[in-house]
Amino acid sequence: MSLRIIGGAFKGRLLKAPTGPLARPTMSMMRKSVFDICQSYIDGAHFLDVFACSGAMGLEALSRGASHATFIEKDRKTLQLLQENVKTLGVEKQATVLSGDVFALVKKLSSTYDIIYIDPPYPLTESPQKPILGLLHFLDESNLLAKSATIFLEERAPGSFDPKALTFQKLQHKNTRKFSSSLLHQFAAV
Repeated sequence: MSLRIIGGAFKGRLLKAPTGPLARPTMSMMRKSVFDICQSYIDGAHFLDVFACSGAMGLEALSRGASHATFIEKDRKTLQLLQENVKTLGVEKQATVLSGDVFALVKKLSSTYDIIYIDPPYPLTESPQKPILGLLHFLDESNLLAKSATIFLEERAPGSFDPKALTFQKLQHKNTRKFSSSLLHQFAAV
């Protein structure tokens, strides 16, 4: 399976993406919406792509002017495709690829990020424990958020939690958009 970069310096370039029943790369319509929202502050941004899969989101960010992207991916086969995509685009110096458990690795990060994209496997948002909400709370309480940072969180529609009901120290729910069978929640640091 392949994806295309949809904007910026690498527009039209192909990326390798995993196949199979669990593979669900972010739709181009959703990617376009994310980067339409961020267009005024993507230039020079530090981007964190959590549950990165093929790296399409972080690579799109680099294509559109982000100065650095950090990718976190656990699956070894998918990680190999991500590393190939980084190499194919020649952005090795602008990319940090981390392999392992997202929840453990995020706690080891020391940079600050302007934009964070979280696209977890759906069970992490749908399980009764909702570990993904724990990740949001960790980010909210950490020093990883740059001033005015934006976090995007993708989940399956109709959604398993009410983002407006979440309380944070720094983060505020901005909106939720529906794309086919997925929801995109946007949070901003205030």
